[in-house]
Amino acid sequence: MKQATARAAANWRRVYAMPVASVYPSYIAKAEKKGRTRAEVDEVFRLHRGHSAIDEQQRARDIRRVVRR
Repeated sequence: MKQATARAAANWRRVYAMPVASVYPSYIAKAEKKGRTRAEVDEVFRLHRGHSAIDEQQRARDIRRVVRR
């Protein structure tokens, strides 16, 4: 039983260590197969990260301002 628990914990660590960029294309492909859009997937990712579309736009503007300097 302890081995199964240790294995499960190792799997969760592996999942949490994955960058979003590596799984995002898979989510897009799966959503499109089910008749969903990229915008819907983006909204789900924003909700899970605790940001709104307005937050994302503001952050992008801030980054562009810093890069231009």
